[in-house]
Parts: sequence; C-alpha cells; structure tokens
Amino acid sequence: MLNKILEYNRWRLLGFMNTTIVALNATNEELKALRTMVLQNRVVLDLLTASTGGVCAQIGTGCCTFIPDNSGDGGLITQAIKDMVQARDEVQAHMSSGSWDIGEIVVY
Repeated sequence: MLNKILEYNRWRLLGFMNTTIVALNATNEELKALRTMVLQNRVVLDLLTASTGGVCAQIGTGCCTFIPDNSGDGGLITQAIKDMVQARDEVQAHMSSGSWDIGEIVVY
C-alpha cells in the first residue's frame, strides 16, 4: 500500500512540475511580448510629445524609464524555468531507475 501511495505522489509531483514549467514558459513569452509593446508605445509617445519635452516632462518625477528584463537570457524567470526543468528531469530519472537515495537529491 505504501508503495502505491509513493508512486502516486511521484506522478503527482511530476504533473505539478510539468504544469509549472508550462505556466512559467507561457508567462515568460507573454512578458517578452508585453515588454516589447510597452517599449514601442513609449517610443511613439516620446515622438508625439517631443515638442513639450517628452513623456517624462508630462508625467514628472514618477516617470518610469526602466523595465527589468527578467525574461531574457540570464534573467530570473529564465533561470527558474531551467531549474524547474532540471529538477523535473532528475525526479524522472530517479523514478525510472528506482533510486531514491536522499543524498542524491539536489535542493534548489
């Protein structure tokens, strides 16, 4: 009975990991597109308001000129996806081999 429970939990863990990877990849893709669109819109707004000093002259000190790129190479989101894929692959490898030595499990 315990083996069946452990096997079920392993498969549920893999399902959770796969779903998380899909969600992170979709979010990452969407953020890249939104970032591009925002920057394109900003260029147009700056051109349209250039005669009055640009967008920041209109908005004042609260003007945002920086968008962090955590979805690019080396970004936090990209690294989290890589870590999750690696963890999932390790769980799958242990399931296939039947090896679950706690000393071999890497904690992220």
